[in-house]
Amino acid sequence: AKGAAHKDLKEFFQVYPATELPPVAAGLTRDLYRDLFHIGETLLAWLDDNASEDVRAGLSEPLTNMLKGSSECMLRVIHYPALAGIEVEEGAVRAAAHEDINLITLLLAGSAPGLEAQDQTGAWHQVPCDRGMIVVNAGDMLQLASGGAFPSTTHRVVNPADVRTGGARFSMPMFVHPRPEVALSKDKTAGAYLHERLVEIGLAS
Repeated sequence: AKGAAHKDLKEFFQVYPATELPPVAAGLTRDLYRDLFHIGETLLAWLDDNASEDVRAGLSEPLTNMLKGSSECMLRVIHYPALAGIEVEEGAVRAAAHEDINLITLLLAGSAPGLEAQDQTGAWHQVPCDRGMIVVNAGDMLQLASGGAFPSTTHRVVNPADVRTGGARFSMPMFVHPRPEVALSKDKTAGAYLHERLVEIGLAS
């Protein structure tokens, strides 16, 4: 991301339903993907149940239905390299402030601290990374579909307090996406909106 302290951020793999995986990791990875997909279904059902009547009326279909049959969800493994021995500019971060494009993101606890979330006043808060925790972020698609009722979560990854001894950090987000044909608004489907955003950040043309 722009402003990151280390330019060669490595993403080991991205998992979709049909992704070929190394045999040693395939079974466990598929199980994890399936479990996170079902957690996403449950959370979206909770939002459906607790949204206001106006929000529910504005949806093209219930949020949990948007996920049915989707092959767009992506489980990603991200590696933030160690910073020891690297000259780091003052104020640099590992991942600049941003919002995710999808409906919701399920983020398994990172291997080291660094994730921060911004509240509506603009203040940043460190997100714990205790073993077994799952962080849930609202994404831009959810914000669009809900008419802003569920605002997208702004977040970033900051450098260790002491970059001289800062080790590597691993992160595993599950990006929960609806089917491409789902209408997020009167003039945008999920597929069109995703393409539009990927063009903006230089990942599509």
